[in-house]
Amino acid sequence: MRSQVDDYFKLILYYNKLRVKLKASFLVREPAPSYIIHGTHGSFLKSRADKQEEYLVAGIKPNTLDWYTEPESEYGLLHTEKDTKV
Repeated sequence: MRSQVDDYFKLILYYNKLRVKLKASFLVREPAPSYIIHGTHGSFLKSRADKQEEYLVAGIKPNTLDWYTEPESEYGLLHTEKDTKV
């Protein structure tokens, strides 16, 4: 049986020297990185946005220097070339 509603979209935006792809789906097996940024010498992948919005919605105020410190496991992954080798 096929679904009768669309569950996926892909939007491609073109700028001068930049292309941005936005994709979303409600039913997926594994979550994809929230951000994938590719450059000529590397790529950066990040699993999700930070939790600052969740904190604000919960009423937690940004009134200290360490209001939200992202865990190291959420920093993202940077792949770069070294000596022109991947």
